Amino acid sequence: MTDRASGMAAVTTRLGGFDEIFKPAYYEETDYCARLWEQGLRVVYDPNAVLLHYEFASSKSAQSATDLQRDHQRIFAARHHALLSKHHAPDLNAILPARMKGGKKRVLFIDDQVPHTWLGSGFPRTRAIVLALLKQGFFVTFYPLSAFDEAWSSVYSDMPSNIEFMTGYGPPLLEPFLRNRRGYYDTIFVSRPHNMKILKLILSAHPEWFEDTTVIYDAEALFVAREITLRQLSGTPPPAEEAEEMLKQEVTLAAAANCVIAVSEPERLAFQHHGADRVHVLGHAITAAPTPRPFDQRSGFLFVGAIHEEASPNSDSVVWFLEEVLPRIQASLGNEITFTVAGVNKSKRVRQLAGPTVNITGNLPDLTELYNSVRVFVAPTRYAAGIPHKVHEAAARGVPVVATPLLASQLGWHHGDAFLVGGDAESFAAKCVQLYTTEALWTRLREAALERIRAECSNELFESRLKAIINAGQVRFTDVGMDR
Repeated sequence: MTDRASGMAAVTTRLGGFDEIFKPAYYEETDYCARLWEQGLRVVYDPNAVLLHYEFASSKSAQSATDLQRDHQRIFAARHHALLSKHHAPDLNAILPARMKGGKKRVLFIDDQVPHTWLGSGFPRTRAIVLALLKQGFFVTFYPLSAFDEAWSSVYSDMPSNIEFMTGYGPPLLEPFLRNRRGYYDTIFVSRPHNMKILKLILSAHPEWFEDTTVIYDAEALFVAREITLRQLSGTPPPAEEAEEMLKQEVTLAAAANCVIAVSEPERLAFQHHGADRVHVLGHAITAAPTPRPFDQRSGFLFVGAIHEEASPNSDSVVWFLEEVLPRIQASLGNEITFTVAGVNKSKRVRQLAGPTVNITGNLPDLTELYNSVRVFVAPTRYAAGIPHKVHEAAARGVPVVATPLLASQLGWHHGDAFLVGGDAESFAAKCVQLYTTEALWTRLREAALERIRAECSNELFESRLKAIINAGQVRFTDVGMDR
C-alpha cells in the first residue's frame, strides 16, 4: 500500500474520479488518493505495471508547471488538513513507521529461503506459520539467508503480495538491516540452527537493538538427530558421549531466544533434557481433503518429496525403495506395478535406478490427481529429524501409508492404528503388499489417518498454538531471572 499513486498510471472508477479544481494537472491524483484513504479505502502499488511518462507534457514550460504545483498544493493542504495532521513529519528517521497505517504488530522471519510448498524440507510448515501470522494481523518481513537472489516472479508465485521479502540481502547485510530497523519488529522468528548461529552473533554484539523484541527460535527439527541416525544407519554410530555433546551444542543455540518452538513432543523433551527452558510444540497445519476414488479404482505406489541433493534423507529413501523394496513388491504383485516419485529431483542415482514402471514427475503445481489415482503412499525414510510432512499430506488426501519405525516414533503413531510400519526391506515390502491387496484394511487405515489429521493438524489448532506461543514469548527471560 502507498499514500498515493501517480495519476499518470492510476486505474480508478471510485468517488467520481479526479476533481476538476486541479485542472489541467498536478495534485489531482494526490487529492483523489487522500479521499480514498478518508473513505476507509486503500491505495495499492503494483510494481509490475510499467508506463513511460513524459514529464511536464501538460504544461507550457517548467516554470508554469512549478507555479501550478505550488497553487494546487495549497488547495490540497487546506482540503485535507485533518488527514495530513496525522502523518509523520518529514524525517528520514520516520520512514519505517510512516510507511504503515493501523499500528500493526510487526514480525521478522529469518529462514533459508522463500517457503514455497514444493520445496519440502520443512518449508511448507514455515509457510503455514507465515500465513497464520498474516491472519492474526501481523505485518511480516521475510529475510532469506541462503537462497536470497530469487526472481520476484518466483517469490510471489505462491506467496501473498502483502509479505515483504528482503531478497538480494543475504548474510552480509543482516547486521546493517537489523541496525537500520532497530526497535521496528515486535517479534523475530528464526528457523534452523545455522541461521540461529548467525543471528546469535548479532544478538550478543548488540543486545540494545532487541530490548523490546521477542526472539523465537523455531527449531524446525533437531538437525543433529538426522546426522546421528545417518551414522547409525551406515554402521558407525557415534559414542553416547559424542551424541550427547552434539545434541547439547545445538540446543545451546536456544539460549539466545526468549522461547523455542519444537515440532514434536519428543523433540521438546530433548530440548528440555539438554537445558532449554520454555519450549513449545508446533507441528503441521493441513486440511483433511480426501480424494474420492475408491480402492478398486486406484493402482500403484507413490512417494512425494523434494530431493535437493544426492546425500539427503529423501534421496536415500527412494534409492532404498527402488533397490530393496520395489523388487520384492513386484515379485509378489507382478512386474507391472508402478511407482511414482513426485517432487524436485536432483538425484542422478534415482534417475539411473528408475526402470520402465517408475515415473519421475519432477515438481508438479497440483498433486490432487496423483493422490486420487494411487492406492498406497510409501514413506521409506531411514534417517531424518522433525516430523514427516509427507505422511501428514498423504493421510490428509486419503491415501493410506506404509512408513518406517523412525517416522512412527516422530509422529507418535503406531503400526496398525493409522498406518502400517515396516522396518527392514522384507517387512516394508510385505506391509506394502498387505495394504495394496486388502480393501478392508485400506479403508480402515484411510479413515483412521484422516481422523488423526483432523485432530492433530487442523488450521484452527495450529493458529491457536502459534498465538499462545507468541504471547508466552513476550514474557522475557530477564523477567524470570534468566539472561538471553
